[in-house]
Amino acid sequence: MNLIDPGNAVIIAGTAAEPDVAMTSLRHRHGLADAAAELTALRRSYSGPLLVEPFSALDLPAIAEHADGVLVGAAWMQDYQLLRAVARTGRPVMIQRAPAATLEEWLSAAEYCVAEGNHEVVLCETGTRTHLPHHTLDLALVREAGRRRPVFVDVSSDPVLATAALSGRALGLLLGGDGADGQVAQARA
Repeated sequence: MNLIDPGNAVIIAGTAAEPDVAMTSLRHRHGLADAAAELTALRRSYSGPLLVEPFSALDLPAIAEHADGVLVGAAWMQDYQLLRAVARTGRPVMIQRAPAATLEEWLSAAEYCVAEGNHEVVLCETGTRTHLPHHTLDLALVREAGRRRPVFVDVSSDPVLATAALSGRALGLLLGGDGADGQVAQARA
């Protein structure tokens, strides 16, 4: 799976989309479900590329066996032991920015993966907490981070911002749900 394809914008959409890449999360299972059994069942129903968010490092052997990429959610972005373990799977990694994380902290998370020899790291802007009921995207941060790493933007809370995100040099968009169980479809940029 190549998340960094300059000829395509990658769009992570809701379950109604025809996926080119399926995306799922093990987070909401709180470590209680057997990751291997769950991903094996998912693989039986879907043979395309699969991006998976682990609940913990215990899920990584199953993810390495069944998935094509790993998503590190915003809540886990600063879990440096998890980042290092995710990088060692050898799979492409997408790191979501925590709402209060600075540019330096976000890039540092990516560097933990690179230090483990994994250079296929993509960042995903999820927004900053404000007085508004939803997170506010920091497109200046997207542009600055994009000078160093490929960046996706989560526009789930306001899909109207998709054009602005792409204008801000985002390589892809997260459109479905909270990103936990969305799906990915590719579209020409």
